[in-house]
Amino acid sequence: AAPDAAPRAVAYVDSEAPDGGDGSLRAPFNALDDVELDAGIEQTVYLKRGSLFRRSQAWEIPSKTKVAAYGRYSDPRPIIDGRYEDIYGLIRGLDLVDVAIADVHVRRARHGVLFLGLSDGVTGTRILAEDMVGLGGFAHEDATNGTGGVTWIDCDAVRCEGDGFSNRAETNDVLIGCRAYHCGPIWGVYAIADRIPSGSLVNYVPVEATMPNISREFFVDSINGNDANDGLTPQTAWQTVAKINSSSITGDRINLAKG
Repeated sequence: AAPDAAPRAVAYVDSEAPDGGDGSLRAPFNALDDVELDAGIEQTVYLKRGSLFRRSQAWEIPSKTKVAAYGRYSDPRPIIDGRYEDIYGLIRGLDLVDVAIADVHVRRARHGVLFLGLSDGVTGTRILAEDMVGLGGFAHEDATNGTGGVTWIDCDAVRCEGDGFSNRAETNDVLIGCRAYHCGPIWGVYAIADRIPSGSLVNYVPVEATMPNISREFFVDSINGNDANDGLTPQTAWQTVAKINSSSITGDRINLAKG
């Protein structure tokens, strides 16, 4: 955890950083909750590429917040992982103004990104929402006067039990170059909620037959692993080939420990 400090206009977060960081590029925080977010100031939060942030509750974003990735572009997007807990929005915000979220991977919760209430100047860009259980990838809810809206740009919803993208807010949300794969209330190929206003879609790209080039990465260690683990990191590796065969799909990457 970080020491108490005033909110930073720019904060860096790296899940592998040591404790006690001050949120600077040289000494980043190592947990999302270390960042003190304040709707009264404009703030930018940079998440280190390759980071894995495990959550048991939503990360609440106030107005005037920007979230982006930093580090080597060849490294994977930072992951916010709900571990299949009952989390309504791994990233969530209420009545937002001037918010932008980009280059983040959210997975394994009830909702991926959930905006509630009015939204004005809110965008999500190059976000991957994957393996959402019960609900969907991207959602906007609980606004009734039809003003404002969320713009989703180049976002992917993959393997979501609910809609890939949904709007139950009666606002003018827009999708530009977005894709939904194997999403839907009945595990359809793709889905988008009916309440997104007619004409609001710009270059929405549903794909009916093929998955995107988005693979999962699993780790196997025959000595130190355990098939009860999630297999997603070297520290939580599986142990047996049988677990691989029952859990992975074509396109996933399997890392085998030496020994």
